[in-house]
Amino acid sequence: KMEAGMMEYRIVPIDLNRILDISVNKVRLLADSKHIQLLREQPKERLWVKADALRIEQVLDNLLSNALKFSPEGGIVKLHMAPDSKSGVLEVAVSDAGPGIVSEDLPHIFERFYRADPARARESGGTGLGLAIVKEIAEAHGGTVAVESTPGHGTRFTVTLPACAADDVSSDR
Repeated sequence: KMEAGMMEYRIVPIDLNRILDISVNKVRLLADSKHIQLLREQPKERLWVKADALRIEQVLDNLLSNALKFSPEGGIVKLHMAPDSKSGVLEVAVSDAGPGIVSEDLPHIFERFYRADPARARESGGTGLGLAIVKEIAEAHGGTVAVESTPGHGTRFTVTLPACAADDVSSDR
């Protein structure tokens, strides 16, 4: 559907904190089984974006699952969410202290079916579509996705989404 441009989006104001809560709850068992601590840094107030809640949840699910998959036993996965009022976006970052991604692979990791480390990917499963989906969904919402990685020290994925003006959000939400 994405490739054919037929992906449907239901764009409404959503509270990004609530979506993050849902995604974190989905991966909590995996984190607990690997003794991985999920650290969250986010404002307490609601953070609104105009987006399709299920698609943004899919983005967060993919990023969190990858971070947990590649984190060592007993590691830490950090989730950072903050508004950037100057540029009018909300920034969501997921970082781990896993093996990282070598610089030669970084330009390709958002390509469909690309696997940075095929041997490790076979061990941990996956199709090589997760990050391509993340990129497609972020861009369809007028946002971006970026990656920073240092081999041996982990990876940080940052998604930006246009913030929703307070007057765009009805008072009954």
